[in-house]
Amino acid sequence: MEAWKDDAIIIPRRGKHEKPLPPTGIVLINSKEAALGHALVVDLGGEMRGFPHSKLSVNANRYCVAGPAVGAPIAAMVVEKLIALGVERVFMLSW
Repeated sequence: MEAWKDDAIIIPRRGKHEKPLPPTGIVLINSKEAALGHALVVDLGGEMRGFPHSKLSVNANRYCVAGPAVGAPIAAMVVEKLIALGVERVFMLSW
């Protein structure tokens, strides 16, 4: 087991019915930006999925968009869950 897991209180992991995500994730902090990002993904043929503390849209196996993620605790939980579902690169965008 990795050393950090010895001290972790919660270790995010993929649930039995959760689909894996593409390796690239975009986290949008503000609600208006997130709504626009999700609408663009869906318009390009992507799908919306359930996601804790936020919303998630996925464009095939290319990328996913999560948000809104207002505040550091929520943003951290969203990023941790993205990583648990297979995201390797996270781009966090806001103003």
